[in-house]
Amino acid sequence: MAADSWNKGLAALAGGPPIEALQQALDRRDSVGVFDWLAQDLKAGVSAGVGQERRRAPARARLVVEALELLESDAPDVSERRRERFFDFADRAVGRTALMLSGSGTLAPFHLGVVRELWSRGLLPDIVSGASGGAHVAATLGTRRPEELAAFLRDARLGEEVSKAAGVLAGNGAGRWRRLSPEELEARIVSRIPDLTFAEAFARSGMAVNITVTPAMVDAPALMLGPETTPDVLVRDAVRASCAVPGAFAPWPLREKRPGGRRAAFAGGQLWVDGALGCDLPTEALAERFGARHFIASVVNPMVAWALDDRADQTPLTAAARYWNGVLFRAHVSLTEPFARALTSCDPRAAWLVRTAYAIASQRYAADVLIVPTERIVGATRTLSPITPGEARALVAHGAQRAAEKVSLVDSHARVRGALDDILGRRAA
Repeated sequence: MAADSWNKGLAALAGGPPIEALQQALDRRDSVGVFDWLAQDLKAGVSAGVGQERRRAPARARLVVEALELLESDAPDVSERRRERFFDFADRAVGRTALMLSGSGTLAPFHLGVVRELWSRGLLPDIVSGASGGAHVAATLGTRRPEELAAFLRDARLGEEVSKAAGVLAGNGAGRWRRLSPEELEARIVSRIPDLTFAEAFARSGMAVNITVTPAMVDAPALMLGPETTPDVLVRDAVRASCAVPGAFAPWPLREKRPGGRRAAFAGGQLWVDGALGCDLPTEALAERFGARHFIASVVNPMVAWALDDRADQTPLTAAARYWNGVLFRAHVSLTEPFARALTSCDPRAAWLVRTAYAIASQRYAADVLIVPTERIVGATRTLSPITPGEARALVAHGAQRAAEKVSLVDSHARVRGALDDILGRRAA
């Protein structure tokens, strides 16, 4: 793992081989030069979306596509065996795109704005993860047929109902708010999420939806539920567990569907809580299960969003500096956590607060395309409270705006991935 972190840091610093060298090789129709440039570029992770040359992403993608097509059709100096091995490597290195939706509470409409913008441009990935409020949005997407999803995303009131379902407070009719009962939260989820397993949801939507949950009673890693990992687990239960904010809702068990439709306890009836506490952005799990190498993250978790920098004008040097700063910070967190836990071991409430703070601080909030809000439409203290229909619409609009600003980065990877899929398809025919 340490070696992998070192390599990623070096890749961010290097930014891949200079794009001018590829242009020169293409101008000369130098297939060997093109081959060597692509091999170096893919190893650095730039064409796969890991590099940080964001301002030049569209131009780089255009040249990479031209280079891939040259290698396939006009590369007499590169043997067929080398090309076969290269395209196999390129398939794995470029990988697939995954969309990750962070914890959000009632700020979930921001995620919907991001989703709507990507969908309207034909760029919505078919691999999606969600935690806490993001789990509710992910499940809403991944349990609908394509035509149902289209109608849902075109709805002018998009966001209002989801924001209600993501909150933990409700009006009492006297101008004050009360906490939702577990039964009320369950009813809201049941009314919006069909009674499907993850496998059934995938068969219906064609979208691989994954939801993270955190063990409530044991100090164990978070679990990513989905069609590849837990196909028979019920999506509703996963959403309910991932939304179980400690202190607001009790931990929740998961169930799975057995042959004949019988429901049975999953993992011996173990209880689970808010997925954002254990794994808000499950990049490693998505890479392992789906071959994802390019990540889009919509992050509206108020505990971390304020500290994230998603500017597209970062240079490779500043990107590398930010990367290593994050590595050192997480190392510091890892070293101090045992002492903090020991100091609070006699106070259950303090111990829970320490565990929660360190669980979030130790996570890596990074992606190839990072989308965070820049406007304070709803204050952080209200993320568990109801918001007005106007605020919900404003959050949807802001999410769409922020996603539109990053479309060129998403489209660049999609172009490379699409060209590679076409080439692999022709070679397999």
